[in-house]
Amino acid sequence: MSALDGRASRSFVLELAGVPAAGKTSTAAALREELSGRGIDSYVVAEAAARSPLKHLKRDWMFNAWTLCQTVADFLEHVEGNPHSVVIFDRGLVDALSWIRWFRFQHQIAEDTWSRLRDFARIPKWFDRTDFVLVLRARFDTALQRRGRPGQIVNRKTYAELDEAYSATVNEISGGGYNHIRVIDTDDVSVSRVVQAALEVIDNGRDRSGVLNVAPRTR
Repeated sequence: MSALDGRASRSFVLELAGVPAAGKTSTAAALREELSGRGIDSYVVAEAAARSPLKHLKRDWMFNAWTLCQTVADFLEHVEGNPHSVVIFDRGLVDALSWIRWFRFQHQIAEDTWSRLRDFARIPKWFDRTDFVLVLRARFDTALQRRGRPGQIVNRKTYAELDEAYSATVNEISGGGYNHIRVIDTDDVSVSRVVQAALEVIDNGRDRSGVLNVAPRTR
């Protein structure tokens, strides 16, 4: 099928990454609704962490090793074997890399283990197959207001550390020549504005390696 039928022969893959309460899940849902209204078939891959059976290990790097492996499995299932025009990852490989980097910053993961996990996440078959990554940021005070109360992760110290890990990951990837990534501060930006930014990325999403322009159905 062609993109003009509302589907593409090759899915456009968009990852929403970023610190907690930056608006990833809300943006994914609103983006899917907007694409549906345009007649574009899309699928949201829910964040792996929410589906993990290892919630008791949430402050352990093995939890994030599981989410990384699950994200790769989701990629193979929903991208390689899926006809959707747009596949949206609510936290994907860049996000997984950032969390594992945070454990490295905390000296909770050995250097060789970090290196192997990073290399696994960046295997070209799936890492280079992501067409664009939007990294959403928010200040701690914004996140606290959105969440309503502090927690294990949404506390000032951990939040600052995570923000540093995301920044380091973005800098490393961008420095390696990956320019299909954009950081958006969401403190004073509505979900609809972020969705518009995502739509611009998708509408201009022609061909890094044969991807069709994702266009709405003709009426």
